[in-house]
Amino acid sequence: MKNNALQYTFRVWITSILVSPFLFGLLLLIRQVVTVTELINDGFRLIGMYLFLVALQLLFSFVTWLVFLLAVNIVCLIPISKTLTRVVLFCVGILLTVSTFMLLDDFIGLMGDRNSLVNLMYANCAGIGWGVWYYRLNAKATEQNDNEEQSISNIENIS
Repeated sequence: MKNNALQYTFRVWITSILVSPFLFGLLLLIRQVVTVTELINDGFRLIGMYLFLVALQLLFSFVTWLVFLLAVNIVCLIPISKTLTRVVLFCVGILLTVSTFMLLDDFIGLMGDRNSLVNLMYANCAGIGWGVWYYRLNAKATEQNDNEEQSISNIENIS
């Protein structure tokens, strides 16, 4: 079976990495850890922090992305509806994200404030969840096209 799992998981992963620092900042504002004035005053520092968070997430979530890719390929083998497929992938993505943060808990604790990085985990979960529902996974459409092409090929061979 052919599918677009590689492209799909890459989009979900990269979207989460690029969007989660913004969601992280929003969470800090909502939880009143920082104020809007502090964010505006730290404008240039925020750009550096954004780049740091993106690099950190790329580094630590690469293996998670590969496991997610494997999970998507396995789920595509199961004959279930698209909605149920998305629900399963949503849960798998969230569990993998939380698991990554739990595995790296000691390292994260050495870097600084655990509470802030837990907020980053929430932001990553939101990015993964949104990506799973936003992007389209074509698992069965290509299989149907392959079957049709094979049927046409078989008919031509018979003639």
